Amino acid sequence: DGIQTCILDGQGTRRILWVDGTDVSKLTIKGIRFHRGTRTGTYYGGGGIDMENGAKVTLEFCALTSCSAFQGGAIYIFTDTTLTIYTTSFTSNTATNNNKGDDIYNGGNLAIFDSCPEGFTGLPDEGEPLKTAGSLAFGSLNSFTSGSCSVCPLGTDSPTAWHDSSSASTCETCSIGKFRSEIVADCTICNAGKYNDNDNSDALLHTECVACVAGKH
Repeated sequence: DGIQTCILDGQGTRRILWVDGTDVSKLTIKGIRFHRGTRTGTYYGGGGIDMENGAKVTLEFCALTSCSAFQGGAIYIFTDTTLTIYTTSFTSNTATNNNKGDDIYNGGNLAIFDSCPEGFTGLPDEGEPLKTAGSLAFGSLNSFTSGSCSVCPLGTDSPTAWHDSSSASTCETCSIGKFRSEIVADCTICNAGKYNDNDNSDALLHTECVACVAGKH
């Protein structure tokens, strides 16, 4: 919901998070405030988050505040590393090396969306321009807060976050063969041995899959 009730505080003495590769998976971080993360020493980066070795990370509804490092005061993105950002704000971060990105130093791939994440409807609020170093692969170099973003009802999903940000994303009923319950983040294919063949728009019929009858799979 955009409220960072979990705060990770580096107390001005330590880096908060180091992501050293994620293999073929993607790490999604939601609703965390990274506060007062610090990396000391020349050439070090990412007082809040340091990403290296092919890591793939997505931030949703996070905040990075009062973090500092030589480069990329809040976030450092190493070569061949990918960061995707939704509805995340940056405040009072500092790179001690001039022009090396108070908020983000990007040596890899960076995308900042001006839309709510998948599974949410509405629009975020645009904040202050970010102070970055490196190129942007997609999006807008601004902070964004949750705004009117709200989670889609069970049985529905916003099918993609790659929409026109001039209008709010909408929630759509899961398609045949998929469901969305409290324990899955988006419309998901039914597990083996189960099905959902409802083809109408009643979202309540798409919150679970049912077992196949005897003799079918």
